[in-house]
Amino acid sequence: MRFLVHILLAVAVMVCGVFLESGGKVRVQWMPTLVLLPYGLMWFWRRWAIRRDFRVASLFAKIANFSGVLAFGMALGFLGWVDYVRAWTGQSLRHDDWPDWGLVVCFTPFVAYQVAAIHAEAWVDRSARRPVMRQVQVHVRSLFAALAPLVLYMVVSIVSARSEVWKVNIESVELFGGMYFLGITILLGALMPMLLSHTWETSSLPQGPARQLFEDVAEQAQFKARKLLLWDTDNMVANAAIVGMSPRLRIVLLSDSLLSMLGARELACVYGHEIGHAKRHHVPIFIGWAVFFLIGGEMLVWLLVTPDGWLSLASFGVTLVLWYVCFGWLSRRFELEADLYSMQLTGDPEALIQALERVGGGNRDRGGWRHFSTARRVRFLHRAAFDDVFRMRFLRRIRLMGRAGLVLGACVGVLYLGGLVQRFSGDRLHVHLALGTYDVAWAEDGGMALEVSEDFGNLLQTAAGLANENGQPVAFDRLRSELRESLQAGAFEEARSLARLLALRDDPVADRLVAAMAQEDPAAHSGETLMNWPEPWREFALHGLLQSGN
Repeated sequence: MRFLVHILLAVAVMVCGVFLESGGKVRVQWMPTLVLLPYGLMWFWRRWAIRRDFRVASLFAKIANFSGVLAFGMALGFLGWVDYVRAWTGQSLRHDDWPDWGLVVCFTPFVAYQVAAIHAEAWVDRSARRPVMRQVQVHVRSLFAALAPLVLYMVVSIVSARSEVWKVNIESVELFGGMYFLGITILLGALMPMLLSHTWETSSLPQGPARQLFEDVAEQAQFKARKLLLWDTDNMVANAAIVGMSPRLRIVLLSDSLLSMLGARELACVYGHEIGHAKRHHVPIFIGWAVFFLIGGEMLVWLLVTPDGWLSLASFGVTLVLWYVCFGWLSRRFELEADLYSMQLTGDPEALIQALERVGGGNRDRGGWRHFSTARRVRFLHRAAFDDVFRMRFLRRIRLMGRAGLVLGACVGVLYLGGLVQRFSGDRLHVHLALGTYDVAWAEDGGMALEVSEDFGNLLQTAAGLANENGQPVAFDRLRSELRESLQAGAFEEARSLARLLALRDDPVADRLVAAMAQEDPAAHSGETLMNWPEPWREFALHGLLQSGN
């Protein structure tokens, strides 16, 4: 999808903006002016193109292509949009917390800036004898199609977080967290055909010669799809796509421009290319490599160091960049493999080359992140059609990469799952401590806490001493009261355990107190009067922050 990279960059920009928590001056009244950024960039592009200085014009065109992300970054970095949303919604917008409606509000300006960028591009391209708003409509629908998975993820996460028990179990039990994200991924994969068919302007491909041709090609390849859809783009997009993991879910979309510009032989080759993606299992291979890079990278980082804060964000960023590079490298070669499959299926390399030239001939020397240039693909097909050694060598290499992705992804997945199962019992203890069901935690412990660490064992003993006889969760206010009494009595070891129990229940004040206590040895201050306490602790007691929760 055209806007997928823009959305991923915008999400990364928002995560960085939320993480930084700059606290600078808020100047959100200037945010509407950023809508003018894409128009200014496109004006400069047109001006330099008229002067025939295409190098400078190309630079402005590339910047304008990402002007929505650029404007969004400026709103977050210079105009204090994150701080304003925090104050307006009352949401924390913490980068390590569950998604909430505050994040939806925070992300909304990107959508507005991206729509402005789409309109600016259509406004400059109005010489194409096509209404500007029609161009905007087609591209905005593509934008919403790319946004649909993100919106679905946000909705599911927000609804799930409404249940405290669900939320704590998914947060604290890594096995449940893994199952939760796997479930969301499967849900997205299952709903993606429906999302695309409804966000794009599609209709069932009518009966006629074209549909009969596609059905004949599918029968020859023993390929099944649930729907064949016509994608109405007002002849602006010449493309085809296959979406869906199984025949029951799979749909094939063919744009109106593609159908109008290609003949029967060429259309057969294009459809054979799309079938090739399914027959060569490209999506499962991509998933395998994604598991290897993202989960394997996380496991490697945790094996070498204990990432926190910026280190955690940087390590995730590095693995994401590596996956991005690998995905592009592999995708370009999978396109060649799909071309070879189509050539073998139809036995008509000439028609496939003609289809490539017709669709991409206008920019035949320009490649992309996921596709080689038309010129390179044509050269590859010419050589592969007559050089059996070259073709077989390429196929062996690409299939080896595919098997490696599946094997490596499976191995990393098994190792990761094994680690989750091993930590399951300990994670469940954290769940009971976070929910305040201390009696259950003590009953299920069986000495496990002491095996983890003596410090954790002391924490569980403190919790057991607070457990209610009726088995009900320990009240939040009771913990705060016990903590304040411990501080006033100078029982700092007990106070530290109580503060940690409160921190497990998402008390920001307790989080700060635990951090303050970590800087000094509490035992060194046992029995001292309030005025002799270390400054951070005295501040909590004197101003009553533990009672107010501010």
